[in-house]
Amino acid sequence: MEIAGNTDLNNSSVQKIDDEDDHNQIDTSFDHPPSKKLLTSPIVYSNTNDQAKTDVNMVVSPNNPIDTSASTNPTDDSQTVNMLEQNTDANDVNKLDQDQPNDVSMNNSNGNNEETDDDSRAEATFQLVVNDFSKFKDSKESRLSATPCIVRNLPWKILAMSKQVSSGEMVLGFFLQCNAESESNRWSVCASAELRLLHTTDPEKNFVKKIQHLFYLKENDWGYSPFIPMKDILDPEKGFYNAQKDCITLEVWVNADAPHGTAWDSKKLTGFVGLTNQGATCYMNSLLQTLYFTNDLRRAVYLLPTETDDPIKSVPYALQRVFYDLQFSEKSVGTKKLTRSFGWETLDTFMQHDVQELCRVLMDNLETKMKGTKVEGTIPDLFEGKMISYIKCKHIDYESRRTEGFYDIQLNIKGKKDIYESFKDYVTVETLEGENKYDAGKFGLQEAQKGVIFDKFPPVLHLHLMRFQYDPQTDSNIKINDKYEFFDSIELDEFLEKNEPTPAKYLLHAVLVHSGDNHGGHYVVFINPKLDGKWFKFDDEVVSKCSRKDAVNANFGGNQSEELTFRHSTNAYMLVYVRDSHKNLVLSEVKKNDIPQTLQDRLAEEKRIELLRKKERNEAHLYMQINIILEKEFYENNGNADLFDSNKIECTKQLKVKKISTMLELARQIAELLDLNVEDIRIWSIMSRYNYTFRPLNCYELKEYGNKTVQEVSKQDSVWRIFVETSHDLSFSNNFDYVSLINKYEDVEQSESVLRQQKLAPYKSDEVMILFKYFDPKTSSLRYVFRMNLSKTATLLSIQDKINKKMKFPPQTDLLFFEEVKISQITPLVNKEDTLIKLAHEQLLDGDIYVFQINENDRLNTYKLPTVSDYFKDLSLKIEVLFCDKNLPNDEGFVLNLSLKNKYTEFAKMVGEHIDYDPEKLQFFRPNQNVYDLKSQLGMNQAIKYNQELQLKDIFQIKTQMYQQTQPGQQQQIRKIFYQKLNLKIMELEERRPFKLTWLSSNLKVEKEMVLMPLKKANVKDLLVECRQELLKENLITTENFEDKNFCLRLVEIVGSKLHKIFREDISIESLEATQTSNKLYRVEQVLPEEFDLLTSTACNVGDDYLLPIAHFTKEIYATFGLPFLLKVKLGEPFKEIKQRIQRKLDVSDKEFSTYRFALISMGTANYLPEDENYKFDLSNLSGVQPWLGIDHQNKAANKNKGRFSTMEKAIKIFN
Repeated sequence: MEIAGNTDLNNSSVQKIDDEDDHNQIDTSFDHPPSKKLLTSPIVYSNTNDQAKTDVNMVVSPNNPIDTSASTNPTDDSQTVNMLEQNTDANDVNKLDQDQPNDVSMNNSNGNNEETDDDSRAEATFQLVVNDFSKFKDSKESRLSATPCIVRNLPWKILAMSKQVSSGEMVLGFFLQCNAESESNRWSVCASAELRLLHTTDPEKNFVKKIQHLFYLKENDWGYSPFIPMKDILDPEKGFYNAQKDCITLEVWVNADAPHGTAWDSKKLTGFVGLTNQGATCYMNSLLQTLYFTNDLRRAVYLLPTETDDPIKSVPYALQRVFYDLQFSEKSVGTKKLTRSFGWETLDTFMQHDVQELCRVLMDNLETKMKGTKVEGTIPDLFEGKMISYIKCKHIDYESRRTEGFYDIQLNIKGKKDIYESFKDYVTVETLEGENKYDAGKFGLQEAQKGVIFDKFPPVLHLHLMRFQYDPQTDSNIKINDKYEFFDSIELDEFLEKNEPTPAKYLLHAVLVHSGDNHGGHYVVFINPKLDGKWFKFDDEVVSKCSRKDAVNANFGGNQSEELTFRHSTNAYMLVYVRDSHKNLVLSEVKKNDIPQTLQDRLAEEKRIELLRKKERNEAHLYMQINIILEKEFYENNGNADLFDSNKIECTKQLKVKKISTMLELARQIAELLDLNVEDIRIWSIMSRYNYTFRPLNCYELKEYGNKTVQEVSKQDSVWRIFVETSHDLSFSNNFDYVSLINKYEDVEQSESVLRQQKLAPYKSDEVMILFKYFDPKTSSLRYVFRMNLSKTATLLSIQDKINKKMKFPPQTDLLFFEEVKISQITPLVNKEDTLIKLAHEQLLDGDIYVFQINENDRLNTYKLPTVSDYFKDLSLKIEVLFCDKNLPNDEGFVLNLSLKNKYTEFAKMVGEHIDYDPEKLQFFRPNQNVYDLKSQLGMNQAIKYNQELQLKDIFQIKTQMYQQTQPGQQQQIRKIFYQKLNLKIMELEERRPFKLTWLSSNLKVEKEMVLMPLKKANVKDLLVECRQELLKENLITTENFEDKNFCLRLVEIVGSKLHKIFREDISIESLEATQTSNKLYRVEQVLPEEFDLLTSTACNVGDDYLLPIAHFTKEIYATFGLPFLLKVKLGEPFKEIKQRIQRKLDVSDKEFSTYRFALISMGTANYLPEDENYKFDLSNLSGVQPWLGIDHQNKAANKNKGRFSTMEKAIKIFN
């Protein structure tokens, strides 16, 4: 017997899934013990003194009154706790065993007649003999089985207790204990048991109570605190007490599911492995196992060509991987890569869906992917059957037949006994008579018989039992838990129109079971892989052998017996049958040589890489990443502050070294990486200064630091950023024109051969490394040029001479010097006779940056940025702006580096150049600052008014002084501006206004939203002319339509899905509201030729001809929906002709249209029109404003939102 305790609700702890490795996931189903509130066993809890809990399923001896005092573990009872405190070591069960070695004896027997040493068995019977009972009954002691009975690889014991209840009476406490010595909080096992007090001679008179429970760390024993009064045990007439031996015998029969969170080896015990639950993917796991064991499908999936597929987005490849792992893996298989290939996000894996819906979606996806391959047609060949829908007239020889394919059959189970009754209900013939006669065309209305009959059944038959049905009283879906029988073998020939070449005999292959209700629950699947009667239960990660009773009978549903009361909500939801004549083909063994070698090699390589990555992750704590910065990065930081941008830099080289590696070993690896000798490199640490700048500091000479470890020197734990000085650095060249660096760094590469002969000068502790940048005011350019190791007592005059020589300036060139402390702090160095120590801002340090420029005296004032200070002031106002197309919701946009002082025309020109569009035809919008989601901002932005003098700082409302204090090392926010392309210049836009409307085609099938820009003083006629041009541009009308003078348009107002107003062409658009709401919009549509005579009418009628508004509603006239429309009608016209025109307009089937009812609505009242075919359209009985015709029918769009589970669930989609 199986307990329905393992639900997804109980398995709700977050899975620890490795993004990179689906193959090596750990079962974390019970990272935390489940709450008592989540147990599915129907235990009634009551708190009445010491009688703690009651089990409604208990069975008692016929000779004894009903005892309603079932309890959980004994420590839940206060008197029991007091009793245990009297023991010297009450918490040590081994000590209890040792204290009373002669009181306990034990017998094991297996109810399944399995070998007693099969520790994985599902059930067992074992005993505890309580000796010296005359002393035990008043002792308030406990007795525990000395030797555990192993069931499902877990130790089970009997715990007996002598205790006193509140009335003073002594009672026997009887508990089943599981895995009590484990301290792990991960394990759990669901079990049912019978607790028996054996009769000394007659087994029929045993005293029995039953339990079912989810055992885990905090509730590892379960039973009855007052199992039976001691006086009843001692009563000779009851026969429980063996007076001669002074003992009683307690016996337990236990039946347990396979446990979760333990070392359960599914592969060893069953030959199969399970699938890891990502959170709420049990429905998918059950379906995947079912498809996997459909061997012919598995073989076809293997043969799909996926060599060139994207390994992340390819659904066939992800399914190949899952099937391959299920076939050859030794542990449970992950599905994260499969769901990622579906295009699902993490949230999707925590949202339970319907297994039937997933089956259809996955089948459709696979069938599409198989087209054009050698396995094309596999899906229909295996799963597609044919049925015939027919309508046959009773009195004439006329029949309508339509053959349709199906991949599954949905069987109604409500009020049905078994699967045969459901099939009979499916093919039941409906008689069409009376008002529901069939329209047989030229034969008129005829009495007929309507139904379906099967033409062909497929090799694999999927039957979906309709346990979830709509309940009109609650306006929601409910689950039907009624008993419904299905069989190991079914014969369906009687439901075929004519017999097929082979009998339609089917054998039961799989049973998908759902536990829970409409709002959620848990799926498992029972599979008979070889149709040989050997059943297995697949419960996510855990696979176990089970009996036919557990797989079939136990899942009929309903209150089948007292034993299975708690299984009321656990029942079969989907059945898979295999045709007996095709079983050898469908279930033929898939061998390894059936799998393409290229696929095997690809999966093996993927596994090798994943194992390598896993090894790296496991050993990551032993390693440190070394990010190497070379002088090249300094040169490439063209025009910017500091030496590099710490937020964007991509290091030229990276190394991963052990933290215990020595600096000498690190230097050797770096030298090898750079193709240099160790003596040609020098390592500097890159340090962050207090002002958020990053500079080289601390030189590590190998003579001093060579034997120290990398971690000891770096004082870092995971990443160390270093500057590597090399003998090949351009700074050491005396033959290079550094001014050429102003344009491109590629020039440096050309000089590399010259640098090869250079040697690294020895490091001197009394020198300081200064880095120099050159500023050219003519081009407003700034560039790092070289570094020098200088004496701390050197003066700027001596340095000036060296720079002139290195830069090839005239010898007496006067230079201006500045120290770059940070972007907002540039210090002029005036006195060139001062030493470096004296000139230092605070402290002279390695890595200080000096910027020099040629002193051009009076000419400097002619430049836009005369000095270094001016340049950095301008640089501090730089801002990155993300520009996104307003009309493209998924536009990633592009980033421009601008200045806060850029004016409207300046940044508009830059945007226009980037997108190759006239900047004067661009309109810009600022996003709503209170909305952080980019997609939400699209509809909430504010137009930036055209103003040539408007600056970016005004648009973003930024105070420049505060902005300048932001340091380069700090992550800056990228500002956003939306733009849209116009058909006119932005200056002209001031004279226009946006007008949003919707175009609807005459057949009601094409609906397009548009935004037009008419002049503010335009009228409706001008608007329609512009709309006509836009329709042609969008290919919504043809050139012939555009040039046809008889192709006319009109503007109407829609309010709440009802046609509210038709606008005359002379009405000014200024009088119209320029915005729309969710229930109000403006619509443009074609005026049909038959409506021309009503075009100029203000009352929508000319004589008896009316332009009648028509709208849809459900039950109440205020519940309007869908697309309203206009129809020309004539007073006195037969209403059946009007209905025919409406049906053609809506393009609906006869069957659906027959359910429509019609009403004329006037003054808020619905006047339903008679069904009489002779009724003629009449408005004479109505008064007030012009009425509208309402069509009363079901809103199908609303029903789409009523899902299988809660309204929070979204439909299953596979996006790739």
